[in-house]
Amino acid sequence: MVLHLLTVLFALLVTSHAARSRGPDVYTLCKRGFSYTWDDGPWTMHEEIVETFDTQGAKTSFYINGNNWSCIYDEENVQTLRTTFENGHQIASHTYLQWSHASLTELNDTQIDYEIKRLDEALIKILGIRPRFFRPPYGNFNQHIIDYIRGKHNKTIIMWSNDSGDATGGSARDSWNFYTRFAREEPDYTGLTLSHEVSDAGVEAMRNGTVQALVEAGVELLTTADCLGLEPYDYVGDYGERDETWNCDAEWTPSVSSR
Repeated sequence: MVLHLLTVLFALLVTSHAARSRGPDVYTLCKRGFSYTWDDGPWTMHEEIVETFDTQGAKTSFYINGNNWSCIYDEENVQTLRTTFENGHQIASHTYLQWSHASLTELNDTQIDYEIKRLDEALIKILGIRPRFFRPPYGNFNQHIIDYIRGKHNKTIIMWSNDSGDATGGSARDSWNFYTRFAREEPDYTGLTLSHEVSDAGVEAMRNGTVQALVEAGVELLTTADCLGLEPYDYVGDYGERDETWNCDAEWTPSVSSR
């Protein structure tokens, strides 16, 4: 346990001093290929999404929470996230409040730190990674939030070019039409699209063949990092071993190096 704690501390210390490269404030489009992304997991359909993309030889990206629809430390989530990572899909940050899904514009800097650091620490423990990519909940941000998260947390902020609408009342047919239109009409479009793994509509559209339709149209489905030509993580180490801190209900204090 002591060795693992030192590993977490080292990861947070190293990345807190990582070089801050200045790209665009917010990315909304890919530079090449197409990034079909999912928010708000991990949830019960996560494994099915991974298997669908794997079957089509495609990649996807998951912008995950710590304790929104389920606790990231649940053993099923741990194993599913490890399979996702090992299969070459991208894991990115989407915050934690009570590890949930708070709008950053309603939080102060200390609360933003909590949202980002607690999820970062969990992902270092579970996957040995600290994600560089960050998507603000609800897409809500302002210039202060951009500058603060980029400057203090070394995160690349990712939005989307097109929203499938699966989280705002859209049906499975709507999501199907949304994705297959790109396959039919704009196969060269460098889209960065938004779906939700907790949405029955979004997942049902995938089951009905959205991924297959895009691939058969010649669309190159990439992780967000690959479509932008950027590194997805600013720390990569070994998987941690479960201990009493792998608990969403436990009181949390940031490690010394992450304060």
